[in-house]
Amino acid sequence: MPKRPYPRYQRRHHAILLAACRDPGKKQKDIAKETGYSESQVSRIMCSPDFLETYNMLIREAADQARSKWLERTHVRT
Repeated sequence: MPKRPYPRYQRRHHAILLAACRDPGKKQKDIAKETGYSESQVSRIMCSPDFLETYNMLIREAADQARSKWLERTHVRT
């Protein structure tokens, strides 16, 4: 259990979410510079269960959209 509770997902954390989704390989150090948070704040926010739930939901939605577009293209060709 962490020493302090993780921060709950807040609207201002959306900038971190966008930065992480735009480039999943981006380092937390770069996200911190881009958003104005400290590296430790970015780490704690990105490791919080609320943030991870939101991030995973967005990634799942993007994958579902990409799959449905692929299926539409495949179905039209057949």
